[in-house]
This record gives sequence, C-alpha cells and structure tokens, in this order.
Amino acid sequence: MHKALGLVAILLVGLVGGCGDKTPPQAPATSGGSDAGAKPKPSSATGNSANTSSKPTKSSSTAQRPAAEQQAINDVRKLNGKIQYADSAPDSPVIKVSFKGLRDIGGADLGCLKALPTIVELNLEIARNGPQDISLLTSLPKLKVLYLPNLPADQFATLAQLPALESLSVGIDKPSSSSSGQDFLRQALDGLSGSRTLKHLRITQGGSGIIGANKPKADSFASLPKITTLAFIDISPLQITDEAMADIGRCGNLETLILTNMNGKLISDKGIQSLSACNKLKVLSVKGVNDSILTAAAQLGSLVHFDSGTTVRVSDSLLVGLKRDNPRLTVTVRAPFTKWWDEIVATK
Repeated sequence: MHKALGLVAILLVGLVGGCGDKTPPQAPATSGGSDAGAKPKPSSATGNSANTSSKPTKSSSTAQRPAAEQQAINDVRKLNGKIQYADSAPDSPVIKVSFKGLRDIGGADLGCLKALPTIVELNLEIARNGPQDISLLTSLPKLKVLYLPNLPADQFATLAQLPALESLSVGIDKPSSSSSGQDFLRQALDGLSGSRTLKHLRITQGGSGIIGANKPKADSFASLPKITTLAFIDISPLQITDEAMADIGRCGNLETLILTNMNGKLISDKGIQSLSACNKLKVLSVKGVNDSILTAAAQLGSLVHFDSGTTVRVSDSLLVGLKRDNPRLTVTVRAPFTKWWDEIVATK
C-alpha cells in the first residue's frame, strides 16, 4: 500500500515539472531580442551626450568674427584708430572707436564703421579735415556717446535721427559759406532740436574762433528747449547774454549748466534769475561773477553747488553770508593769480 502511494507521488511530481519546462523563459529586463548580449546605448541624459552638452565644443571656443566685421576692424587699425571691445572673448563686440587727434580722415575712410553696429562710443575729433557728411552714423543703432569736430550746420539734423544718442560734444564755431557764425548756431540747434534722447550737450570751440569773437544772436538758442531730455549743457566757449539765458531757462529738465560771462559783463543777475524755472538745476558754473550774480544764484531754490571759475569779483562778506543763510548751497570760488588757485568753499 505504501509502495503504491509512493509511486503515485513520483508520477505527479514528474507531470508538474514537465508542464513548467514548456513555459518559455521571460526576456531580461535590460535587453531583448538579438541585442541581449550587446552593450546598452547611453540615454540622452547620461553618458557621453551629457558631457557634450555641459562643455563648450572646440568650435565654439574658437568662434570667428564675420568677415565684414573683421575687415572693418583692420581698416580702423590702418587709420591708427583705437578700438575697445566689450570683453576679452575672441568674438567680443566692438563698443568704442576713437580717431581723436588724427589728421586727414574723411567720410570715405569712415565707411568701415557701418560694419560695426555695436559701437556705443565714437570719437571723431579729428585734427584736420574732419567728415563733412555723417550720414553713416545712422547705421550705428547703439551709439550713445559721440565726439565731433567742427560740423556743417546742415548735418545736425542727422544727429537728431540717431536713436540712442545721449551725449554729444561738438564744435560749431565754423560758419557756413552763406551765413554768419551766429546764424550757424541757430541753424545747428534747429536741426538738433528733433532729438528725443539727448541728455548731455557740450559745445566746443575749434581753431577758427568765430563764436569766441562774436556773441550769438538773441534767438540763437530758441530751439534749445525743444530738446526736452537735456540735463547737462556746457556752452562755456560762447559769449552768452541775458537774452540767451531766457531760452536756456526754458529747459525744464536741466540739472547742470556751465557758462562763461565774458569780462563779467554779458550776464547780469537778471540772466541768472531766468533760470528760476529750472526746478531740477543743481549745479551752475559761471566763469566771471560778481556779488549780484552770486546773490541771484543763491536764490535758485534747487541749486546745491555754484562754481565761479577763475574770474572772481565777489566780497568776503557775501561768502560769509552765504555760508550762514544757505545751508544747502556750496560755493566754490577760485581766486586768480595764486600758485594753486586758492579755494574758498562757503558751506554749512
């Protein structure tokens, strides 16, 4: 009986084992088909592809400039111009170019600048025979700071078209062939009045001395208030009068004004009082002052600093009074005929 039961058990085990062998084995989770024995391919987030994406390739580290830009840089160097780049990268954009003090450079030479649209600051204060046509500057959309020599009056309208221009230093003392120096100034400022970005205006004087020898007409600055963004004006080479001061006083955003009172007589306290509407004016520099001018300046409510330059006709008692009565105002008086220009600062 026991032998019969043992034989049945052996038969049952054999049947169960045979059924299990007929079930096909499951494929490994990491491979399948004929690639089971091959090495797994790296995923897009791991392996060599990840290393490639995190490190610059050899070609990117040796990036080259466009041919036209490199040629323009070479042309500037041939003219002995100076170049400044944004940083030390091989393909860093050019941001500054200067031809200051160089001679005989004309508009044709400057044509290379069209291939450098990243220029932010440009100095064209050429010693002789500067450009008479500056239309090429309209191809510099990022130009913010510009230095120019004597410029024809009809070219100032081109300056007003520069979309980013904020600071302009320009000589305007050469009259055109058909007008006087005074008419030239009016025409130049009329053309510039279309600017909507200009904040700093500095008028320089070249070798002709036209404006230095003649006073501008009473209406020469009539268009100046139309440049509503002006915050800084330096017209110290010009002989400014009280009439001109009336127009300057209409520049509502003016913060700094630099003037020359020729022989201490052309600007009176009335001219200084014309600035009372300039509610943002903080710094006023007038070369050639007297007690009445300084007193009028002290009454400008927003003014915090007054500089008299080197021509002084002010009394010590007035300076003492300013120190006492105007706690916000600092007055700098440079006395002439001393070795280092002695300074008297009236402040409280």
